[in-house]
Amino acid sequence: VRDGSRSSLSDSYSFSCTLRAIDMAPRGRPRIPRPPRQIRYAMPEDPPAEDAEPIPLEDRVLAQHTLLMFEEGTWESDRLQRFLDMPLLRHRTFHWDILRDLGEADRLTEMLGVRWRRALTPEAPQYRELTVEFHSTVKYRSGDFLDPDIVTFSLGRRVHSMSVPTFAIHTGLYTDEEARAPAFEQLLRGVRSDTTPTRGMTQQRLEEFWDTIADCAYDQSVPVTHMRLEEFWDTIADCAYDQSVPVTHITDPLIRYLHRIIACTILARHDGQEKCSYRDLFVLHAIVTGTEVNIATILLTSLAKGRRAGHDVRLEMGPYIGQLAASLGVFDRYPRLLLTLGPGTDRYSLDEMRAAGMCPPDDPVHWSEVPQARQPRRQRQVERSESSAAAAARLELTATSHAESSRSHPPVDSLTDLRDQLFKRIDERTEELRRESRERFDVMTRAIRHMMESQGVTVPAYLQSSDQGASSSEPRRDDDSAAAD
Repeated sequence: VRDGSRSSLSDSYSFSCTLRAIDMAPRGRPRIPRPPRQIRYAMPEDPPAEDAEPIPLEDRVLAQHTLLMFEEGTWESDRLQRFLDMPLLRHRTFHWDILRDLGEADRLTEMLGVRWRRALTPEAPQYRELTVEFHSTVKYRSGDFLDPDIVTFSLGRRVHSMSVPTFAIHTGLYTDEEARAPAFEQLLRGVRSDTTPTRGMTQQRLEEFWDTIADCAYDQSVPVTHMRLEEFWDTIADCAYDQSVPVTHITDPLIRYLHRIIACTILARHDGQEKCSYRDLFVLHAIVTGTEVNIATILLTSLAKGRRAGHDVRLEMGPYIGQLAASLGVFDRYPRLLLTLGPGTDRYSLDEMRAAGMCPPDDPVHWSEVPQARQPRRQRQVERSESSAAAAARLELTATSHAESSRSHPPVDSLTDLRDQLFKRIDERTEELRRESRERFDVMTRAIRHMMESQGVTVPAYLQSSDQGASSSEPRRDDDSAAAD
């Protein structure tokens, strides 16, 4: 269900006092508890006094802030070095005045709902020290959704460990009741590769099996796959999907605008905003089709993703980290006035829209011409007249063919086989280079030995080789024949 005019997640469920009272621990077989995470620092914490005055900006040294003085050689210290010189990203969100001028405000409001609008409008201030501290310490491991330490990080020099529902509450995206509802755990969390097995079956085989027992197409209850996202792309663009295809191929200008806001907020990045990754497409698919997804896990994945170093890179997600810091009480010990304020979240301006080719330079404001939509990908249909026995036989044949192909390991049927081929080729090429190097070295050393022996110079030990006898006998025979002459 959607937010806004429709009922929220919590409306469909009742909760017991016990469920509210306990932290949601993992169900099933108990696991061995992990020791609490500890972060080592080079110096004791030195929080500011109540009457402390802000240090002038030009005199501040980020690496010397008490929040960032990790012990040298630790994992956190190594990550810190990557972020010290990165400027903070200026996030941008919806400009509703322009959208009203374009006549799109109502349509986008209906499309977003309350929760997505909140997620794509990060209004909390970002602070340099806290943003760098979070990115230097955050760890998000794969595991049980409800593990109380599936995500750990430090903010305000305090280590915080929490489950995904607890994280969702602190982000402000979900209420306590919504995050602890059984439905929250069942929401889609991301895109899954079509080749990833689900209990031994691929997405395609699951859909083929569904076709044998049902009279409708398979719905969204299975995690969204690359194939499903590519089919969605066919409905909004004029070309086949590829991660290098620019978003200018999207035929609906409002969806293209929505993609840019996504790339400036919850999936923020400094460059590559004109490309549409599978993660971008997953969020677009959720918003446009109204598919309920777990926004907290999308945000968490974006916060914990790997980040490269470089002079042109920006450190993003600061407003979301600022919201976490406020919820966790960080500013009670580290007042905002004593921290370095980063760029605020701006509205995506008309000049930026024109620079991106969304709107032409003339007034009044209107969308640029867009390409014509391509014909959607033809959906696989099953003959409804097919008997149950015939359908079962077809499924069995498919399963048998799949098993036989798995045993024969065709060259490019799986990434594993392709990887093995690449590694084998690398090993062969490496051996060829080593052999060529040895041959060149042998030629060079034989030439040097010949010159040294012909001049009566003793050959050093490091120039000796197994074929010295064969190579050095020829010069001696030449000397003997010369003496005889």
